[in-house]
Amino acid sequence: MAAQAPTLPRAESTTTTRRLLHDSLDPAVRAIAGDASAMVQFAAGVLAWGHGIRGYGPFRTGRILAREQAGERLEAALGGLRPDALTPAVLEDCYERFTTTAKLPGLGAAFFTKLLYFAGYRRGEGGIQPLILDRVAAP
Repeated sequence: MAAQAPTLPRAESTTTTRRLLHDSLDPAVRAIAGDASAMVQFAAGVLAWGHGIRGYGPFRTGRILAREQAGERLEAALGGLRPDALTPAVLEDCYERFTTTAKLPGLGAAFFTKLLYFAGYRRGEGGIQPLILDRVAAP
């Protein structure tokens, strides 16, 4: 059975939402490893960050996360991502999984790189950091 996708309200301010997500999701992702339902909740929060102003983001996010095995696929793609051992090879492996074995229809690079960013970003540290690859963040 698919994990229950949350109902996603429209944010009052995308700037406030982005700041709150960035500050709160960093420690949260470590606590959800191995929990498919929690992984869906994490993804809902991260994907809300990219909803924009057109209004179809919550619908698309809900549709993606309501798919059978969404949580398991997210866990499979992000399971090897550990901020304490982040290397180019690890990021490449996660990216590859999102496009092959852990692929979720509707979850393209613009969205799954947001997941990689929030799951692997190491605040206050240099070196390798995940990047968001979409037309707004990386024109």
